[in-house]
Amino acid sequence: MYTPRSHKNQRRSSPTTGNLSKDISSKKKTLSNGIKREQNLTFFYQKKWQLQKIAKFLIVCSVLLSIFGLFSWVSYKLLLKSDIFGVYTITLEGNENISKKRILALSGIVKGSSLLLHDPEIIESKIKKHNWIENAKVTKHFPSTINIKVWTHKPVALVNLELKTENKLYYIDKNGSIFTAASGFEDIDFPVITGMVTTREIKTMRLEKKSPADQALQFLKIAAQGNAVLPIQAISEIHISKDKGLIVYLAENPFPIYIGLNKVNESYYRLVKILRQLYQRKKITDIAKIQLDYTENKVLVTMVQQ
Repeated sequence: MYTPRSHKNQRRSSPTTGNLSKDISSKKKTLSNGIKREQNLTFFYQKKWQLQKIAKFLIVCSVLLSIFGLFSWVSYKLLLKSDIFGVYTITLEGNENISKKRILALSGIVKGSSLLLHDPEIIESKIKKHNWIENAKVTKHFPSTINIKVWTHKPVALVNLELKTENKLYYIDKNGSIFTAASGFEDIDFPVITGMVTTREIKTMRLEKKSPADQALQFLKIAAQGNAVLPIQAISEIHISKDKGLIVYLAENPFPIYIGLNKVNESYYRLVKILRQLYQRKKITDIAKIQLDYTENKVLVTMVQQ
């Protein structure tokens, strides 16, 4: 007797249907791979085209920059040789103690040279090599002017220094800077600080703060303010003694005035008060010495014995 198979069992056992599904899946995969390869090739050619475009742009820019640089260099060389920016005017300010000729020689500026060649900072460094010059400022004004402004040291006193094996007088300004040796050709009509001013008290050619020499300088700075009784011009010397401290000598009446150390401001005004009384009584020529450091609150005035 014939028994028919179910359709379900037919589908499962059909070899034709299984192969067809595999073929379709394989073709889909092949097609997908082909599309990806085409996409990759398209991206590669697009990227290559973009890089070529950028490279061409960079080449054009380089050529243009080279042309511009060559044009600028040629123009600069032509300007250097022309008279358009020639230096024909040099103005100078602040040269109280130094001649204009000397400053111009230090600057290295040659009249008629191109303004473009001169660097203000280099000129300033050259000018500041002069011992009397504390600072300098150089400015260029196109087309043909250079302005030089200098600030010179203002000496307050001379200081006698023991350097190595010799003693020498040096100028010192109000800031305590020892800036140059006295040659004898400049004005030397200044008070002189003498005595225990050695290299131990000098730090980079500047008086150490609160040292005896610095206190002597402070005393002179107070006197420089212009007191009529004791101006700085009336002081000839301040001697620094290891035992007595500061000893002041006047120009017209060279008797010693012992003011000690510390309380320099107070000592100056006490001395002014005493000197005023002595001048009023016309006793100044009879003084042998004045001791401001005699005791804490007392001053000893010793008269010349007749």
